[in-house]
Amino acid sequence: MILHELMKVGRSLNGPRARQKFGKYIRSIDYLGAKGEYEDSDEDPSNQLIEYERQCNQDDTFSFDELQDAHAAFREKVCIAEFPGRHSPAYWVAYSTACVIERLTSDFEDDDDKLKTIGNQHVYTWLALLRARPCSAHLDLMSKFVSNQFEKYIQDSKDEEICNILKQMMIKFEYHSSEVEDERTYSSFLKDRIKGFFETMTEEQCQKPKIQLEIIKVSMHYQQQLPTLTSELAQYVGYILSSIVRMFPDKKMYKNCKDIEMMKSHIKILQDGACTFDGDMETLETEQTLSDIIHAAMEGKFVHSIFPNLMTFITQYAGRKTPLKNGERLYRAYKNDLFRKLNATNTKVQEMFSPCVQMITSFLRDKMNLEKHQKEMLSEALGCEIFNIQNLTPDNAKELVKLFGVMVGTGRVAIAKAALRYLSDNERNKTFKKVFEWKNLLKETVVMFETIGDLTCNDMEMTRDDYDEFISTCTDIVEKMLEYLRKSKLLDLIQTAQVKLIFKCISVESPLKARIAAEASSDKYLTVKCTDKDLVTDILEHVNNYIHSDNVTLDNYTKTAITNIMFTVLHSYQSDSDNLTNTQNDLLIKIFTKCSEGSSPEDRFFGQDDDDDDQPSLYYQLYSGPLMLYIVAHAKTKTLKRCEPMIKEVLRWAKIATEEDHEDIASSSMNMLQLLGIGITKDLAGIIPDVLELFLVLNDVSTLLHLLLEMYSFDPEIYHKRLNDIINKMIQSEDNIALSIGTLLERISAKHPQAYDENHVNNILDFCSKAEASRQSVFFQIVRQVATQCPQAVQPHLDKIMNDKMFASEAMIFRIMILGCIANHDQACSKKVIDYAVSHLHLEDPMVRQQILNQILMLAEKNREYLEQYMENFECVESSSNSPEIQKTCRNIINVIEGKSIEGVIEDIQQAQDDIAGLDYKVGKTMTTVVSLGDHVIKQGKEIDDVKKDVEDLEEKVEQVEEDLGETKIKVEDIDNKTLSSAPKWSRDLTKLLNPEDKHDWRLLAKRLGYSNDDIKAWAQQHDPCMAMINEWYTTHKSSEATHGLLNNLQEMERADCVAIVENAMKIVEGVVEDEEFEYPTPPPIFISYQWGIQNEVKLLKQHLNMAGYECWMDIGQMGGGDNLFKKIDNGVRGAKVIICCTTEKYAKSPNCNREVNLSVNLGKPIIPLLMEKMSWPPQGSMGPIFSEYLFIRFFQRPGEETKDQRYWPVPKFQELLMQLNFFVAPDPKMLHSDYDKWWIPIQEEIKIPSKNNTNKVTINNTSDNKAPPTESTSPELFLSYQWGRQVQVKALYDRLTGLGYTVWMDIFQMGGGDSLYDKIDRGIRGCKVVISCVTPKYALSANCRREISLADALKKPIIPLLLEQMKWPPEGPMSMVFTEVLYVNMYRDPDIQKSWSGKNFDEFISKVNEHFPMDITDVPKAEETKPKLTPKSGNAGSCDDAKKEENGLENDGSKAESVKSIKPTIEESKKEKAIVASPPTAKHTVPEKTASDGQKKSKSCVLL
Repeated sequence: MILHELMKVGRSLNGPRARQKFGKYIRSIDYLGAKGEYEDSDEDPSNQLIEYERQCNQDDTFSFDELQDAHAAFREKVCIAEFPGRHSPAYWVAYSTACVIERLTSDFEDDDDKLKTIGNQHVYTWLALLRARPCSAHLDLMSKFVSNQFEKYIQDSKDEEICNILKQMMIKFEYHSSEVEDERTYSSFLKDRIKGFFETMTEEQCQKPKIQLEIIKVSMHYQQQLPTLTSELAQYVGYILSSIVRMFPDKKMYKNCKDIEMMKSHIKILQDGACTFDGDMETLETEQTLSDIIHAAMEGKFVHSIFPNLMTFITQYAGRKTPLKNGERLYRAYKNDLFRKLNATNTKVQEMFSPCVQMITSFLRDKMNLEKHQKEMLSEALGCEIFNIQNLTPDNAKELVKLFGVMVGTGRVAIAKAALRYLSDNERNKTFKKVFEWKNLLKETVVMFETIGDLTCNDMEMTRDDYDEFISTCTDIVEKMLEYLRKSKLLDLIQTAQVKLIFKCISVESPLKARIAAEASSDKYLTVKCTDKDLVTDILEHVNNYIHSDNVTLDNYTKTAITNIMFTVLHSYQSDSDNLTNTQNDLLIKIFTKCSEGSSPEDRFFGQDDDDDDQPSLYYQLYSGPLMLYIVAHAKTKTLKRCEPMIKEVLRWAKIATEEDHEDIASSSMNMLQLLGIGITKDLAGIIPDVLELFLVLNDVSTLLHLLLEMYSFDPEIYHKRLNDIINKMIQSEDNIALSIGTLLERISAKHPQAYDENHVNNILDFCSKAEASRQSVFFQIVRQVATQCPQAVQPHLDKIMNDKMFASEAMIFRIMILGCIANHDQACSKKVIDYAVSHLHLEDPMVRQQILNQILMLAEKNREYLEQYMENFECVESSSNSPEIQKTCRNIINVIEGKSIEGVIEDIQQAQDDIAGLDYKVGKTMTTVVSLGDHVIKQGKEIDDVKKDVEDLEEKVEQVEEDLGETKIKVEDIDNKTLSSAPKWSRDLTKLLNPEDKHDWRLLAKRLGYSNDDIKAWAQQHDPCMAMINEWYTTHKSSEATHGLLNNLQEMERADCVAIVENAMKIVEGVVEDEEFEYPTPPPIFISYQWGIQNEVKLLKQHLNMAGYECWMDIGQMGGGDNLFKKIDNGVRGAKVIICCTTEKYAKSPNCNREVNLSVNLGKPIIPLLMEKMSWPPQGSMGPIFSEYLFIRFFQRPGEETKDQRYWPVPKFQELLMQLNFFVAPDPKMLHSDYDKWWIPIQEEIKIPSKNNTNKVTINNTSDNKAPPTESTSPELFLSYQWGRQVQVKALYDRLTGLGYTVWMDIFQMGGGDSLYDKIDRGIRGCKVVISCVTPKYALSANCRREISLADALKKPIIPLLLEQMKWPPEGPMSMVFTEVLYVNMYRDPDIQKSWSGKNFDEFISKVNEHFPMDITDVPKAEETKPKLTPKSGNAGSCDDAKKEENGLENDGSKAESVKSIKPTIEESKKEKAIVASPPTAKHTVPEKTASDGQKKSKSCVLL
């Protein structure tokens, strides 16, 4: 300043001198023509500027306007694109010019307005330099204009001005090759200048919306250029971007920004940069900016609007050919800042679904080699809440199914599992059922199946374990997809794709994929109809080609798949094999022929698996299963001729298996042969020899019996030729098998008896003689049929047949019949046969005797004379028999012998013949039954298999029926809703319970709802009377009122089943809309919990409590239409200060009442139980453990307690309830009714203390005036406060103190049945002179003990603590405030002191007691002489701690168990005379001390308060 003044003086002394204006002077300088050869000469423009500065300093005319023009001139001459770089001559001249301008500015620093203008000039000159290209010279000169005025102007400018400056800062970065500075130095200068500008701005400025928006635009302008810059320049521009971000709080540049379109454009800029830049991702600052945008969008709740752009960005970025250095940072930003936060915020917007799916699909479609960070991002995206959107559109569903296909197509376990998790999620399954129209997704499903089928081992580069896991996952995915399609009944529309998938998966290229084929081919999912001829033909061609290939795989899955698909095809033809085309039949023959090639079971059917030689081969599975279905299908339609080649193969394998003793193959083959009998036709007679040959080598021929019987008529001669072999087979077989063969022989004897000769008969008879007695009849039937038609073949064996020793008596009927046939044939044998027959008339079996007589009658005509000798025998049988038939036959024989009634005899003979025919029929029927038995045995195995299959089918059908039933129910409900629009949907369940006739059915409900008998009669004519009634009820009432009215009446009807339906329905709709909060002026302090069966009683209780000054919460008072029941109850409980539980048996069992009690306990609410009816205490059930800790108030009347009004409770008990409520809540005086004015003054019981001479008389006087003069009564002087755990020691203390003459209050001696605990304690403390506190750790924690001490402290009662256990003093917790200033007496150090209550410390205690009322111990008589000792009842003593109970006089079996024995009967009698007395709530209750009439102090005794 001194120099400045001197220069002014110099100017004044030298006088004015001509000088160009500063701006003109600067414009005259040739900056670009400046040279570096002046060397401080006068021609040096810099020196000339110094001289010019001197002139300005000497010129008083130099003005502020001239200075401003100088700034403009500088901008014109220096801020040009062609200006050379730093250290050039032009730079130095410009630098000198800037210095002169800077120095001349100081002339105006005292003027604030001019300084502001100078700041403006500096800023815009700085901007001009920046926008000039800039070169290094410009960048260096910019520092000359960053002055205090520059900073102040920036910080003081308005928002519009700052925005204008920022817009001008959007320059294009470029490093010219002509630049004199190296690129790093140039970039550093550029970074420092721009960074310096932003550091000049304040944080407050940056947060202004307009400025923030412009800063973001500048930042994105710079960001957009990064990809085109050189790595050096780009790096420093990245530093600029970082500095811009740091200007904002938490580095959140986009915070509170809601310009969605701008964000989208910026995302596009970031996308272009990331996709084209080839340097370091860190340079671009892309991930930071992107994270900032995402954060702002999430806070603004419009992330869904920019989500498609974000997905396009990452998709395009992933498509880069070459990765960026640190490029994983972008994926990390997407994972952490986008998808993970979407999950954390549970963001589910439908518009985000498609972009996300398309992004994931794009990533996975090309099967790119995903890097770790890409996998992590995709994993986060796949688990994103976006995929939990419920309201998917059909297009979304298509995209999702396409995505599943792409995910599986990657061949990666984790990605495939993600698709499976989505398909398996139970909640999403509901979405699939509701949203997914699978009929519109068939194309996508087919593509997915094709993708899975086309996967090869090369596509799945993984370990064997991973490969197995992947295949298992794909199998589950296919199973899930097929299950959805099955439930949608669309499987038949994708059969072709399903079949292609199966055969692709069993290709030899990827054998493990057969696991998928096995699942897809399950009969649950693969359904083929015989009308699908092209599909069936395609399947058969695939199977035929596969099993004829050289590389048939032997894994179990392949075998299962091929077998399943063949079963499916052949099942479709079971009802109509005529639809089986010749081409298809030929293919089946080829397939089964291939399966049955060879002659060694081990080589063909087993032993082809290297791991297990016993494992059946594919050939065997097809042979034993589908081939059987193939034969059955033809058997049912009598077209077995078409499968004759396979029948012959089965016969061949049956014989091989039998000879080689291979049970499995033999069993399968025999089952198929057995089934031939269903539809065997004559055109298959050519197989009879083979069947007979097999029959003769089998051990068990029962399976072929039916077939042989059916084919016998086709060519009997073949059987006749092998008759001897058949008989020998029977002889050599076991009994059961022989019986079956006998059935075949019987068929032959019935149809062609001439086929038998005498040798055949002889062999049969010999075999019969050795057979079991019960089975000989079967074989004699064969002989009988031969004897009937060909008796000559049997006659040679007459003696053998008559040999009783050879045959059992059970066969006698058949033997007699055979003998009759022989005698009729050969007269010479008649007498011998008659003799044999007559000799056996003694047999008792009436059927045998009848048959013998029948045969004799047949022979009688030709042998009358011979029979005369047996006349007496026949007469004897006639007279002795009780059978009319036998008597009649005997009479006919006698008549024939006597020559009478020939016609009658003939008729009788004819009748006998008919009887024989009938018997023959019965025997034949028996044989048929025996044969059928064999058939049944044969069929039993098949039927068991069929039953198993039927059970499986039934299970599937049941499942289908359940689904159909569910759909039907929905449709029925829809119909009901349309026809009965007023009744709620749950009413259907209600009517099912109320319609059946019962005393509490819908008729009672209708009456309770106020309907007339005519209405009920009208509804009774309806199909659903209850529904008609409910519909009318809802039609004529508001829905919410109708529901609550219905619920109330059902509860009163005690229909718990119906109540549950209504309550559950109300609970289900809780979340439909937000409930309006019920606001009370002041929350009701009392919550009444009750069961609705006693609602009227509780209403009366609430009314009287209101009259007593207490506002109560009762659900019917606070519940309105549409209210949320449970939430209102919750609010009521939480707002209450005390809970009244109106306890009944039903209350204890009610779930809702249990909820209210549990909530009250958990919230720590005081509970007062009212016993509303006679019941046990605590109540049974879940409330028992809770209520066991509470004292109840008996609230029902006993005899003698009745009132003349509606009140149902004893008056003193209501008074007791009010006193307990007063402990927690003060009554509202405004609500008091005159009937309850000053109710809080309790009944005062004045207990007469008897004198020594009158100890047996105790009386109680009730007074209604607390101002009455003292009477002969006293209160205990000492009050013992203790915790239940120390009752034994405290009782000993009680005895000791009373022995010393003190009157002592101890709860177990003061409480009677039905007494109020709190009332007694209250008056005991109020009336005592000293409170003795027996302190232990449990005592300090006891709620009731704390209440006692608090009351004593509030009443200023002296408290003497006795420390019974070692613990901290004062005790921790609420009692500490009371005990802080009180000294305790130590009673725990000496272990014996609490037994005897004597010693030094006890004396100290007594002295403390006497301090409060002196007592002459010498005047006190001994306790034993003066005071009757009161003892509590064993086991029923009360306590003063948490476990105290009001009364254990519980109502069990109608008797009351008293908790404490009454002192005298007069006390109980006098209780009935109590009267309510008035005193203010805060008044102390004192009882005057009783004195004896002689003026001497009497001993003090226990009193009841």
